Amino acid sequence: MSIASEIQRLQGVRANIFNAIAAKGVSVPSGAKLADCPELISLISGGGGFVEIGGIPYPVVKIGSQLWIAENFKSKIGTLNIDYKLYNGNIEPYGVFYNWNSTNNLSSILPNGWRIPTESDVRDLIQFIGGYKNSYKIRTQGWTDGTDEYGFNLKPSGDFNDYGNPEHQGSQSNFWTSDAESDSIGIGAFVSDPWIIVSNTNSKNKFYTVRFVKDA
Repeated sequence: MSIASEIQRLQGVRANIFNAIAAKGVSVPSGAKLADCPELISLISGGGGFVEIGGIPYPVVKIGSQLWIAENFKSKIGTLNIDYKLYNGNIEPYGVFYNWNSTNNLSSILPNGWRIPTESDVRDLIQFIGGYKNSYKIRTQGWTDGTDEYGFNLKPSGDFNDYGNPEHQGSQSNFWTSDAESDSIGIGAFVSDPWIIVSNTNSKNKFYTVRFVKDA
């Protein structure tokens, strides 16, 4: 068999695989590669599979029309434009904390289709779980009443204030959106008991946890 005919055969196999996935109602991106197959196939049964970001595989959950990574981002990406904090010097249990500017600089490492959530993305999440008083449906370990019905796995990570000191661990959680109110104020998601709201009073110098989202 010639190299040309083998390439043609493999291209046909690839096309057949993607056609079979699409026939199950899963949208296959035009630039999809065979390496994307496990994630795409997992969507057939409603699961989210895994996605690798920053060298670490993250479980993915489907919530409404969105796919979310089901853990806080936990890669330590340190450059001139990206800075981070760790609670007690450890990645676990809360992941890595980034300020607003550093969070948005992480977009360069995201796989195709993934993004830092917008304010609108968080509002869609809130609407799907039944409103801003239903945060217990996405809260898990460390909360008194978390049921985590959707596998979002949100822990009470707290944040780091403008001076770089940890605060609110065990009582609330915050993660950034890509939107901002002004040059100094970023928009983030604020989660406590029982609330999940979008807050536009967050200093961009605070360090929050990071989640990523993708359209299902």
